[in-house]
Amino acid sequence: MLAWTGIIVKMTLYARSDRPDSHSRGRKKALFGILDDVRLIIGLTALISLAGAASAGNIVIRPGAAIGKLSLGMGEADARRAYKFPYIEREARSFGRERVSISFGLSGYSIVLYGPRGRAHVVQIATSSATERTREGIGVGSTEARLKAAYGRRLTCDRLQVYVEGGMRFYTPVRNCYLRARGVETIFRNEVGGDRRDAVHRWDSKKARVFEVIVQVKPLPA
Repeated sequence: MLAWTGIIVKMTLYARSDRPDSHSRGRKKALFGILDDVRLIIGLTALISLAGAASAGNIVIRPGAAIGKLSLGMGEADARRAYKFPYIEREARSFGRERVSISFGLSGYSIVLYGPRGRAHVVQIATSSATERTREGIGVGSTEARLKAAYGRRLTCDRLQVYVEGGMRFYTPVRNCYLRARGVETIFRNEVGGDRRDAVHRWDSKKARVFEVIVQVKPLPA
């Protein structure tokens, strides 16, 4: 945008300069026409930028309802159009029902649908992408301490799993925290130490960070 501004200034000064030759007027008229075109391009560029900002507003977490463009209750056709490169797995269930799992390329989004065959709807949405945030600014990468500060008593967390080996106390490196409402829940999966396979000697809420956010119905159909 700054580059275009510089070009406009230079062209304007050139167009307004007084020149003694006979072609001066024609040159100025042509330049002012070009200036109008450049201004139009800048206006369109600004509109495109605003459209991009608006679409970025879709990348949000709404606890108990949605993540990005994916919402609980959404049908399969709409869900598949939400993001590119859907990879789909189907599992038959009893009484003509099915469970459909869809992951979307390397986006970090995945969903589960459940219901009558051909009419399943979204019952779970998960993301491991750090681009989505709740209204309070919580998402992948947030610390557990900040998560607790944001939601206070509304948030409940699993008890830390502790075991003793060789006289030393260890904690499992992952635990879940929940925001629950009637029939739905939002799960913030937290880890400390950076490796979910290894136990840790100390659980520190200021170091434990969210690595996945899940929005789902409760109870979740198997």
